[in-house]
Amino acid sequence: VGAILVRYGYHYTGALIYAWGMQQAGWLGHDYSHHQVFRSPKVNDMVARLAAWGQGYETQWWKARHNTHHVTTNEIHNDPDIVTAPVLNYVKQQPQLAPLLNAVQRCQHLYFLPLLAMLHIYWRV
Repeated sequence: VGAILVRYGYHYTGALIYAWGMQQAGWLGHDYSHHQVFRSPKVNDMVARLAAWGQGYETQWWKARHNTHHVTTNEIHNDPDIVTAPVLNYVKQQPQLAPLLNAVQRCQHLYFLPLLAMLHIYWRV
């Protein structure tokens, strides 16, 4: 729907709907990859691969990364989902980074969403 709206001149509305659809596809892929939807793991994996294909990643890459995240949730330097400091900081109470993070965190609310939209590039490099 978003791509069609962009094609017919509704650029901002189309882009917004397209971005929302990609975000929703990501969460659907997440739930299917965790085998939470169907009783059959094979069916869940098949739908997860379809969602991953639509977003441009391989499910095995995602599972390896996401399983690492579950094993080391919010552990500094180990959880791949939070290794974005000092630009984006998700974990409080990091005394070794406090002098730098305090200055950066004061402005994080201004750039958080635009950078969050580009995290998929960072996570794939």
